[in-house]
Amino acid sequence: MNTRIALTMTVPAAIAVFCLTPPSLSATDSGDTPISIGSRASRWYLGPVAGQNQNFHSSGFKSFSNDAHCPTFPTGEAKGFYAGLSVQYFLQPPVRARTSIIARFMYDNRPASYATHCESSLHRVRTPDGELRELEAMTRHEAVVDYDFLNLELLFNAMIGSSKFGITVGPSIGYTLQADLEQVFKLLRPLNAELENGTLYELRDNNRTLVIQDGAFPASANWRIGLTAGLLYEHQVGKFLFVPHIDYDYALSKLSAVENLRVNALRAGIDIRRVF
Repeated sequence: MNTRIALTMTVPAAIAVFCLTPPSLSATDSGDTPISIGSRASRWYLGPVAGQNQNFHSSGFKSFSNDAHCPTFPTGEAKGFYAGLSVQYFLQPPVRARTSIIARFMYDNRPASYATHCESSLHRVRTPDGELRELEAMTRHEAVVDYDFLNLELLFNAMIGSSKFGITVGPSIGYTLQADLEQVFKLLRPLNAELENGTLYELRDNNRTLVIQDGAFPASANWRIGLTAGLLYEHQVGKFLFVPHIDYDYALSKLSAVENLRVNALRAGIDIRRVF
């Protein structure tokens, strides 16, 4: 959480410093017209990148992995964000450049929430008279995955014809900073009963919520490998290149060695680069 607060304060400040600091002298600083600046006198562009994730966690894990009757969690979803540094190098001479390499180094936040109901099943519960009984019960299984990592992308960009639109594709590699999991099991009905767990799990909400796990995700992987593809639009204003983009980042690797969970995301954001 402290990391996210620091990023929220640091990224706008970095963008302000980036925009206000004059670039080093080059051919574009010696009386060039806006047209010559727009023709990319340098092949290098550098600046911040930020945006929002719509996360999709594809999964197949259960609340109780050893219970064959326990429902499997469906796909988890939540919104997240990313922020970092973007570098672009044009592969052709500046005037006719139509392809480039884009590298992004980012802090990536990709949480997800899961929920599934079990409409009717037998559960051992404690009734108001203090007796333990097997009763038909309605239950709800919930899980929240909190996943943050440092992400490095290396993308090939090809502009479409003579337009300002481009297609990007390339690999990504991430290093895990945080992978936490909170799983709970809730008793919805009967309303006058309580869950019974012995000493195995923590109970909350007047003994109607069972905390199955609250901590590090089991056997979480240190590295994440992905493949990113998307669409961008380049708009140049003086020495600045504004590049809104949308892409999909698909996980080739699993979040955990013991659970079938992959962290994917649909992303929308903007790069603001300046010629160097």
